[in-house]
Amino acid sequence: MRINVQQEAKEFIPVGHNYAWYTHHLLLRQAVGIIISSKKKENILLQCKKPYLAGKREFPPLKIINWEFPSEIQTFKVMESSFVLSREYFNPFNPDEIKVDFEVEYPDKTIARWPAFFNLHFFRQKQLNREQIMPEGVPFWTFRFCPQIAGKYRLRLIIEDNSESLLKRNDSSTQTVRPPACVLRAAKSAASTTFNKPKIKGSELKGTNENKNNIEKKIISEKNIIGELKKHKQTKRIQKIILSNSSDIGSKKTEQNFVEKGIKIETPWREFIVKKGDNPGKVVRSKKPATYFCFSNGKLFYPIGFNIHSIVDLRAQRQLRLKKTINLGTFTYDEFFQKMSENGINAVELWMSAWCTAIEWTSRDHYYYGVGRYNLANAWKLDYLVQLAAQKGIYVHLVLDNHGKLAVHCDPEWYDSPYNKNRKFSIADGGFLSEPREYFTDEKAIKYNQQRYRYIAARWGAYPNIFGLGVWSEVDLVKGARTA
Repeated sequence: MRINVQQEAKEFIPVGHNYAWYTHHLLLRQAVGIIISSKKKENILLQCKKPYLAGKREFPPLKIINWEFPSEIQTFKVMESSFVLSREYFNPFNPDEIKVDFEVEYPDKTIARWPAFFNLHFFRQKQLNREQIMPEGVPFWTFRFCPQIAGKYRLRLIIEDNSESLLKRNDSSTQTVRPPACVLRAAKSAASTTFNKPKIKGSELKGTNENKNNIEKKIISEKNIIGELKKHKQTKRIQKIILSNSSDIGSKKTEQNFVEKGIKIETPWREFIVKKGDNPGKVVRSKKPATYFCFSNGKLFYPIGFNIHSIVDLRAQRQLRLKKTINLGTFTYDEFFQKMSENGINAVELWMSAWCTAIEWTSRDHYYYGVGRYNLANAWKLDYLVQLAAQKGIYVHLVLDNHGKLAVHCDPEWYDSPYNKNRKFSIADGGFLSEPREYFTDEKAIKYNQQRYRYIAARWGAYPNIFGLGVWSEVDLVKGARTA
């Protein structure tokens, strides 16, 4: 039995969920199951030999597909544009492998360059007394931009693809070589299993008619799959998700240049108009006196708010014997922000903590993949919270890291940090630091941190209702932070 696992294959149809097949899933799989059915009752003998990979990885021409682009927007409104790339990447969060930026030409002809980011849609639902975040569709790329003055703008994409050169070099020092943490974790925990190198057999899966006929022999018939889809009332939605990136509407005039490390694309400039809106703008420091906050239009902003870094306060429940809070995730924030808006509370502090909206942590926790790969479910949650706050007139002070991530005494989480090489499964998570203080001095750690900051800036830097950033909360509680 052969299965085509490439992205363009039609063998994988989502049943009971909205997550379309994407080749990147291969990196995240720990086990594969097979269901076999028969129309008649009989005894059969099944033999499962060692599975192997056949064929080789193909690099299709690099193209921009389905680039959605608004032609008009208002000042201090977030312009969001999405598109799909024709290639997939081992680690799409690593700018050394794939770097996607956009350049903006302002009305005064000055040009600025900003990063785009790897993205995936999610949706939320309540499951009894908890929130469930579920992915849907296939990943794509997004950039966000917030214009501050009215006028005519121009914009273009700049894409640098180094994936082929990294694969050819096979340099173990690059970030791209380490498989996702969940794969390494599965390999280490399965002590009785030997993992051999895959056998490569020429070009057996290159799409010949003979191979396509073999692939068409499915275990479950297409009729049964469609029936299952109808049962879940998602047929049209899923078909749309699968086919949404099938047509190439990218410009034929796109420049594709071969550079030293890989391929570079610079798209033609595209124009859009910015009109003056009624948004008061971003929060800045007042000029005279320089001791207050004000909006871009000069109106005073006086923040009154709460630190809601967590829905559940275990310490308060334990020490003050408060009633246990049910954690419904973003649904709980719906209630918080609504009450705050009704009572004139206009500011909130949110933490990108491991238990809430961090994007990098140990693969032991759901949707995390260790060092250098990011939690897109939590990224979606933070999108939702920032956008909800904007709707309620609430401005966000965003803390990028909480002290516990590096602490060993006060609220210690270092024992679970993916950077800690002395913990269990540290190899799977990519851990390489001996103690917390090295996080601030180790060159490799600094590079990973810059990579994460790049993603954070790309994803949330455009929101005008983020009025402040905290790099760390209470970093003085981290051992060695003062002398690092």
